[in-house]
Amino acid sequence: MPRCVVGSPRWFQFLRANGHIEVKIIDGSVRHVKDCAVAECAICTESFEDEDLALVLKCAHAFHDECCTHWLKIHASCPICREEVTRMSLVDRHDVFTRRRRRYVRDDAEAASRGAAP
Repeated sequence: MPRCVVGSPRWFQFLRANGHIEVKIIDGSVRHVKDCAVAECAICTESFEDEDLALVLKCAHAFHDECCTHWLKIHASCPICREEVTRMSLVDRHDVFTRRRRRYVRDDAEAASRGAAP
């Protein structure tokens, strides 16, 4: 699992890529507006502080490294969305930090059945 330091450029790259930071121009200057969804670790409920080590899962949820490591020894799923946690390919690792991904992907059969229903 990829790890990054909270407050580092890599952390802000993760936040921007996953829609947790909006870039707005206010009074002619660029401002970053943080989403409170990543303000704290969902496992221990403590705030992320600069220099904390965060572990980032494929589903784009981040947790304190120690909290998530302990959680994953007991459970094999994300504490927030319950997506199964598996090894990440290099492409997956890159995607977590560089571009937005669809959070929910519908199964083609499910989509077809919804379209066929009256």
